[in-house]
Amino acid sequence: RFLHMGVFLSHWAHKRGILRDDYLNSTTLYLMIVYFLMVQNPPILPNIYIKGGKESQKIIKRNPVVSKETYDIKIDLNYAKDVGYVKQLKDKFAENDLNVGELVTRFFYMFAYDIPLLKKRISIKKAKLGDPPRNIDGYSVEDPFIEEFDTCRNLNRSSSEGFKVVCQEFRRAYDLSLNGKIPELCKEFKG
Repeated sequence: RFLHMGVFLSHWAHKRGILRDDYLNSTTLYLMIVYFLMVQNPPILPNIYIKGGKESQKIIKRNPVVSKETYDIKIDLNYAKDVGYVKQLKDKFAENDLNVGELVTRFFYMFAYDIPLLKKRISIKKAKLGDPPRNIDGYSVEDPFIEEFDTCRNLNRSSSEGFKVVCQEFRRAYDLSLNGKIPELCKEFKG
C-alpha cells in the first residue's frame, strides 16, 4: 500500500503544483506517508529503527559548492538489516485491511487538520510526534538519518506562502475524496 499511496500522492501533488522545493518536496511527502502508515491502528508499516544500536557513525564530507571547509554530519544507521526480521514484522503488520482509497482519505485529513494544529515534529524513528528543535507553526518532518535536519523547513505559517497553499490543497483533497469526487482530485492546477 505504501507504493500505491506514494505513486498516487506524488501524482496528485505534482498536478496540484505543490510538489516542489519551496512547498512540499518529494522526500517530505514520502516521509509523511511512512509516518502515516506507521501510526495507523493497527499499524501498516513497522518501525525498523533500533533504539540504542551501536552502528551510528560520523562521516566527514566536503561540499565545495557550499563551502571550502569540511564539516561533520552524524548519520544514524541504527536500522534493522536482517531481512528475516523484517519479514517477520511484515506478517505482524498485515492485520490492517484498509484499502488505499480509505488510507488516502485519512492521510489527507491528518495533514490538513491534525498535524498543522499540533505544532509537533513528525519522527519516523520514534513513530510518533515529538517536540521540534525550533518553534514551529506548520509542518516539521525529521530526517530519519540526520536528526537535526527538518525536511520541510520551508513550511511554516509565519514565513511561508507554501504552508498556506499546501494546507489548502490537503483540505481540498480531503473534501473531494470524502465526497467521492476522485476525478477532480488530480485536476491540474492552473494559477
